[in-house]
Amino acid sequence: MKNYRKTIIASVLSLVLGLSCCWLSSIIIWLGGASIVASMSKYLDGGQTVLLGIGILLIFVSIYLYRRSDSNNILKK
Repeated sequence: MKNYRKTIIASVLSLVLGLSCCWLSSIIIWLGGASIVASMSKYLDGGQTVLLGIGILLIFVSIYLYRRSDSNNILKK
């Protein structure tokens, strides 16, 4: 009986290397994005309360616009 262990290992290794164009690029993008966010957070610490206020304001505006469009749809029916 022939030993297939070397061929199985070689085929798995070639599969991983062959598909590296797909998963390696996404890992590089994720790591690059994480480093950009980390470097930006150093500069955004001072304006964190302003950004939080803007985020809350945008949430309320989106709720208002959603309810207004929903009431317009009810009146049209």
